[in-house]
Formats: sequence, structure tokens, C-alpha cells
Amino acid sequence: MSQIKTEDMEVENPTVEMEEDEIVQEIDVYLSQQLAQHLYLFQYPIRTHNFGKNTGPTQARIKPKSQIFELDIPLETNAPTYNREKGEELGLGVNDDPFKTILDEKMGTKQTKTSLMNKQTLSSSFVPAQTNYMVGAFRNGALYMSPVRGAVQFRPSLKYLDKIDEKIKAANKKVIDEENKEVQTEEVRAKAIQVQVRNADSNQTAALRKSTLVQLQRQAEEEPWIRLQYFDEESNEAYYIYEKMFSGKKEPLVCKTTAGEFIDRISAFNTQL
Repeated sequence: MSQIKTEDMEVENPTVEMEEDEIVQEIDVYLSQQLAQHLYLFQYPIRTHNFGKNTGPTQARIKPKSQIFELDIPLETNAPTYNREKGEELGLGVNDDPFKTILDEKMGTKQTKTSLMNKQTLSSSFVPAQTNYMVGAFRNGALYMSPVRGAVQFRPSLKYLDKIDEKIKAANKKVIDEENKEVQTEEVRAKAIQVQVRNADSNQTAALRKSTLVQLQRQAEEEPWIRLQYFDEESNEAYYIYEKMFSGKKEPLVCKTTAGEFIDRISAFNTQL
């Protein structure tokens, strides 16, 4: 028995003995590697929880080496909340039609029907892994686990604005070139120079970091897109992939650490977090 003394009273605090939890059920756990290189966790921070049900993407694509995804989500242009005026304005960014100028009207080029922005493209950003994620499924009293290769978050892409800007610049250049066929003009753009004082090591480190980021960005831009097919969760194709989560051949795993080493590794990992 332990005691706690105060000026006015003495309180006895009995020592509580903890009992071991009862084992309710033992479950066999199997590790399946059939989908290890293909499973990704998709996150939609600004979408509702039922996103994708019956309104999935019309197109999907991936850059495997860069692990970049894009999804084209259809927009309901007939919905009462759809702004058709804005949709026509932004529709130029979702097609390859050139921006019409006054020169096209003089040359008799017919104005094509204005396209509506009928889709929204979601682009992925890679989420740095804080731990190893896995997907599990129960069958016949056993738990089958499949590793997740990575987690990505999807947000709206604004590439259509860049495309509109490029078309407008191209149209303006076309007009200027036509009006100044005999006059060559040269535009001088002033560039602001920012002076910073750094030591040699920091300059080399910054230059190396910048060159690495530029190289990675260039590689990602140059890597071609690969078209993907999207299947709803209730489709036969989705069921076929789901079946691959279950191991066909069962082999026992060999433990390479003792219980003490395993606990030490977990403790070190929690300390880093």
C-alpha cells in the first residue's frame, strides 16, 4: 500500500494490479505481393466523400517514372449552377482551336463554334511517406495485406489558363507580325537583379539543389503520358483486380530479428517522429 500525506489528511492509495487482456481471436495474416507495384492511395482533400461514384473520370493517365497522375472529371454544362459565359471564356483552354483575330475575319476565316469548358483536370502531387501503408482484406477468417506503393493528393490543374495565355500571345504576335512586315522591332525587357551575399559552400549547395530540381522537372515534363482505363468499384474489372489481393501460394515468412531488436527499431522510429 502507498500513502499520500497532506497537512490535514492522510490518503491511502491502493496499488492496482493489471490483468492480462484475454485473447479473443487469433487471425492468420498473409502478405500478398501481386499488386505491390500498382497500388496507390488517392486522396481528394477538396472533394466530397462520395467522389467517383457514378461520376468517375472520363480519362486518366500516368507518368510511371515520375509517379504523376491526371484525371479528367466531366462538368455538367446543363446544370443550373453552370456559368455558360465563363464556360465559353475558359473553353479555349481545353481544345486545340487557335484564338481568332481580326485578321482571320478579313481573310474570311469562319469563326468556329465556341467550346464550353466541359471537364476539370485533377493533377496529383506526391505525399512523402511517413510510414508504410498497406491495404487489407478479410477472407475465410484470414487477413491478406498488400503494400501500397505511394500516396498522392489530387487538386484542380490550372493548365488551361496557361493554354489560353499561350493562344492569346500567339494571336497577338500574328497581328503584330502582319502589321510590321517591313519593320523589325526589338523589345528590350529590363530584368531586376537581386544581389545576395553568400559564402561559396552555400552557393554551391543552392546551385546543386536548383540544378537537381530543374533536372527532375525536365524529366517529368519530357516523360510521355500513358493512358489508363478507369473502372468503377462495382465493375467486373475492379472485382478481378480485387481477387489479386489474395495470395495464391502461401509460404511462411522468416523472422530476421529477435523480439528485442524489433522493439528497439520501433522505439527508434517513434523517437524520430
